[in-house]
Amino acid sequence: MRSTKKRTLSWVLILFTAASIFCAATFFIIRADSTSPIKREDAIPYSGEFLSYEISDGRYFLSFKGGRVAELYSGHSSLSDLLGSLKEGDRLDLLINPKNNYVIEISSENGVILPLERAEKEIGSGNNAFLWLGIIAYTVFALLLIIMLRGLVDSVKKPRSKKEDK
Repeated sequence: MRSTKKRTLSWVLILFTAASIFCAATFFIIRADSTSPIKREDAIPYSGEFLSYEISDGRYFLSFKGGRVAELYSGHSSLSDLLGSLKEGDRLDLLINPKNNYVIEISSENGVILPLERAEKEIGSGNNAFLWLGIIAYTVFALLLIIMLRGLVDSVKKPRSKKEDK
């Protein structure tokens, strides 16, 4: 009786672990897709009068007249330098990735401040990490399934003795 409880508990634990790994893997793959690069023509354009920028929890936000707030990918190197050069009232043209709502290009009448190619490259580097995490998690999930199936087959093949039930 006692070994049956232990066996059941271990199966529940393995199933819970497998389900958790599957959910994590799915999250990583979906996250990788949401940060994948897009074509310029697929981006959402926005033009507005710049008010200020704010850094909150390591995330960068641009505020515009009229209440619009746009988020930049926080992995950009020297992002503070780029934003520090902006002045209140500057007219900015943005391109926004519709998959994740990140600003992927900033330009003004003085030229391009954040080029699309640079933004997509930096966002894409984070994309690769999520993709690999997803692949590794799915591999671990597959191995757990194999272990579970082997254990199930073994338990069906092996007849239980009366001692195990006691």
